[in-house]
Amino acid sequence: DAAMCRAIGRHGAELLRGLKLPDQSGILTHCNAGTLAVSEYGTALAPIYTLHASGQRLMVYADETRPLLQGARLTAWELQQAGVPVTVICDNMAAALLRDKKVQAVIVG
Repeated sequence: DAAMCRAIGRHGAELLRGLKLPDQSGILTHCNAGTLAVSEYGTALAPIYTLHASGQRLMVYADETRPLLQGARLTAWELQQAGVPVTVICDNMAAALLRDKKVQAVIVG
């Protein structure tokens, strides 16, 4: 339901704001739990959409998500359609991004 997805977005964004994320913060996503999977904002992507709508500048890293490539085919596409900066990474790349401190939060669906 759309109201529930918006509530998830508000509460998730509030939690992420509590981390005091700087502009250009990296958020790693895995799987697809956005608009294409659930109504309107989706679930796991709802906080990202909410932060983006409020002006928070983010860089989302979407795992390609083997074997179905949900991140590459679904998550990245829908984030691009919403104007959210996104980079598709291979699943193995997540550890390197975390090590290099390019990711400040991880959201999974």
